[in-house]
Amino acid sequence: MKGLYATLLLTFIIGGLLAVFADAALPHQTELNRQCRGAVDKLWPQWQFPHVGTEVREWATSRQEDPTVAYGDFDDDTRTDVALLIHTASQPGSIRIVACLSSIGATKPVVIETPYCRDGITRVSKGQRYYDFATELEGTYPKDGIHAYCFEKAGATYIFSDGSFRQIVDSD
Repeated sequence: MKGLYATLLLTFIIGGLLAVFADAALPHQTELNRQCRGAVDKLWPQWQFPHVGTEVREWATSRQEDPTVAYGDFDDDTRTDVALLIHTASQPGSIRIVACLSSIGATKPVVIETPYCRDGITRVSKGQRYYDFATELEGTYPKDGIHAYCFEKAGATYIFSDGSFRQIVDSD
């Protein structure tokens, strides 16, 4: 019986610590997101998040994600970056990914003009293995990437390198 109580107590303590760390990260993510949105406002005053289908929204919610916002260390400097999937009103139907990277500042977003897919975005973790269908090469992501997906069909991950994002077609 003592073992059971010790296990429950340890589980409660670990859960509490995880909640504290998650809450501590949230204010930084919120501020970064706000700064990034301000930078996007200057580039495209009429921008908005694109319509996301019900299936995509439900899938992302089940993963505790927003299909139009992704956080990760995309520039590999150990600080959080944010990526936004946006629709610009200046060009109807134009979907872009805008990344605000801590190494260059949230006020200077890096834009992926024509993403491979446009249903949603998520983070791909550094160190994860991939197969690139376009080049037929395998590899390991050297840093976190922004994965743009066509829900249950295809996708590509964007890796930041030398001031821009390179595309890896890793879902087909």
